[in-house]
Amino acid sequence: ETQAEPFIALNPEQECNLLAGYQEDRFADGGARALTYAFSSDNGKHWSEGLLPELTLASGGPFDRASDPWVAFGPDSRAYYVAVAFNERTPDNGIYVSASGDGGRTWGPPVAVHLTQTEFDDKEAIAADTRTDSPFRGRLYVGWDTVTADQRQPLRFAYSDDGGGSFTPPITVYGQGGNIGAFPLVGPQGVAHLVWVNYTFFGTPQHRAVLLAARSTDG
Repeated sequence: ETQAEPFIALNPEQECNLLAGYQEDRFADGGARALTYAFSSDNGKHWSEGLLPELTLASGGPFDRASDPWVAFGPDSRAYYVAVAFNERTPDNGIYVSASGDGGRTWGPPVAVHLTQTEFDDKEAIAADTRTDSPFRGRLYVGWDTVTADQRQPLRFAYSDDGGGSFTPPITVYGQGGNIGAFPLVGPQGVAHLVWVNYTFFGTPQHRAVLLAARSTDG
């Protein structure tokens, strides 16, 4: 019954409202039996928790395991929870986002950002545009890396304009070398930023790792 990879977010519209996410029942070889959400409405003094519904078999969903929990708040106290889900004996895997309209107290079913059987999606993260000076206020951004069948590792990105109900087809932000650890952020006027690690593969004569950043001014 180990927990792993905790992540926490604060509701910018109600700062007493905190949301945490973490792996529940971690497997030694990766992923967990389920993902947990924990909700607080009193600055973290008291918490209630539950399993993120309809994602893994343990919570009424189709997948064997889930990993990489990441939470964020959007406008109107709407909360989001993004995760990687995958199976043990089949190649099915993907990125899923669950949404909560009450600050993380209850959750709807997960929505697929990207599904694949020929690749493996990994290390995703989510950010919501909460800025009042942004023309894209409310837009939801998800970034992740994909290990392809030919062992490349491009960095990918998608967004939602309907509160996580659907997502655009993914685009490749950067495809050279290995890429991992996508971290989306939103700045003034709704400028979207993405920071990640780019590296040459281990065992090459000039192995190195660097931090890269990209930005988008059109949402």
